[in-house]
Amino acid sequence: MPDSEFHWFVGRTLTDPDKPGLYRQLADHVVTDVEAVELMRAIGALRTFARSNMLQRADLSVEALTELLTPESAGFRLTTDGHFRGRVMLAAEVALGQLVSVRRRTEIGAIRHFGTEASRRVRAVFEDAYREHASYRTVWELRNASEHGHSVIDMIRVVSELQPDGTHRSSIRLEVDRLMRAVRDASARTLRRWWEPDETADLLLELGQAHVEVRSLVEAAYRELENELGSAALLVQQHTQGLWESDGRLVLHRLRRASDGGLDLHQVEFSRQDLDEVTAGLMILRRPQP
Repeated sequence: MPDSEFHWFVGRTLTDPDKPGLYRQLADHVVTDVEAVELMRAIGALRTFARSNMLQRADLSVEALTELLTPESAGFRLTTDGHFRGRVMLAAEVALGQLVSVRRRTEIGAIRHFGTEASRRVRAVFEDAYREHASYRTVWELRNASEHGHSVIDMIRVVSELQPDGTHRSSIRLEVDRLMRAVRDASARTLRRWWEPDETADLLLELGQAHVEVRSLVEAAYRELENELGSAALLVQQHTQGLWESDGRLVLHRLRRASDGGLDLHQVEFSRQDLDEVTAGLMILRRPQP
């Protein structure tokens, strides 16, 4: 096989039906070894920071817990139905863990793809929320308590309150004093900035607000990484112009001679969705403010 056939290509690689084990390239664009390394880094960055990859797990888990904890239907079952209590405990652990893990994924993604300085900027965004945002910090501490063996379900109760119009409104309340006893002294002191020890918090309201804050933090992280993400998106756009097809997937690939004389295929798949989501996020940042 001529040396020219060992270049890197961007395009589509399909198994050749007439020659099992061999591949054929379609609509390919040739790139150098240096360009291939840069392109793999850009593809990895877009995959990490695509909004669905950053937020979808948190979105779905919060939605699942909220649907499960409808005050009108959950109150009686929380005290009488062991199976339901188990479902709530699991859903709470997942939702709290996913909300908190967005920070870790963002910081690790920044340092992996863009270096220490970029990670420092992103960390500062989340540190500010950790110190100053009541709902985010409350959910963070609730997750920590859960991880250290304290059951979230034992910290909540259903309360029915009489409204001015004579109706009753039920809510799932977090008993803040129980949370304060379950966390470190320093964390409890921080929670007292926003909560009295004998106070209860509307769990679903705090969860929803923390969810909104997490989404805002991802947008703030985008703003800190605007130049890096913009460069990655531009590089991928330059090497994929005119190659996308209906399935929205391409590969960066190379055939190499194996030690046994056969051929090895090295390929990195990537999707149009990752590129579009990052590009859309950057466009929102650049939109003129009213």
